[in-house]
Amino acid sequence: MPGRKLAGAKPYQCVLLGLTDQDVAAHPKIFASAVTSSFNMKCTFEQQSASVEARERFRLKRLSPALRRAKKHWAARSLLANTSHNLRATANKTEKRRALARLKE
Repeated sequence: MPGRKLAGAKPYQCVLLGLTDQDVAAHPKIFASAVTSSFNMKCTFEQQSASVEARERFRLKRLSPALRRAKKHWAARSLLANTSHNLRATANKTEKRRALARLKE
């Protein structure tokens, strides 16, 4: 089903990416720092500026040669989108918890 996520999916261990064990260990930290440093966290991945997204995509491809093999940047884009979604969801959950805590006081 399009748009549905698999429970427990590990995007960095996708066979199509051809990442080494070192890449799998390092990529989540690299992608998280790229998203938090450059992206506007109030916007979804699709709403980000094209120039910001392209800059981060090429920076990540320089850091990880395995991402260079993918046609039309699909690997870097999909991992950036996934990381952006996860970080935004975590921030939203944190904000909701804080709002509930303020109401209880």
